[in-house]
Amino acid sequence: MAIFQKIAASSFAAVYRTLRRRLISITIRELINHEENRNVAKRDTTYQEAIYLVKNEFGFNDDSIGLANAERIVIDYKRKLLK
Repeated sequence: MAIFQKIAASSFAAVYRTLRRRLISITIRELINHEENRNVAKRDTTYQEAIYLVKNEFGFNDDSIGLANAERIVIDYKRKLLK
């Protein structure tokens, strides 16, 4: 909470951006849990949600290049979280 208070002191836009990225991280953690539990339906739904959040956060288009970039970021997040 202290981190968010420090960020809030700088700007509300920074808090908003930080919370959106935190939501992405939480969603990808949920994705990892569904993969470990072998729950395919929930895994697929959570994966699509993570892709949607990443595309919106980074401003990617809805074309194949935007999707590929979003998938790369999701994979990078997963790798960091699994370390």
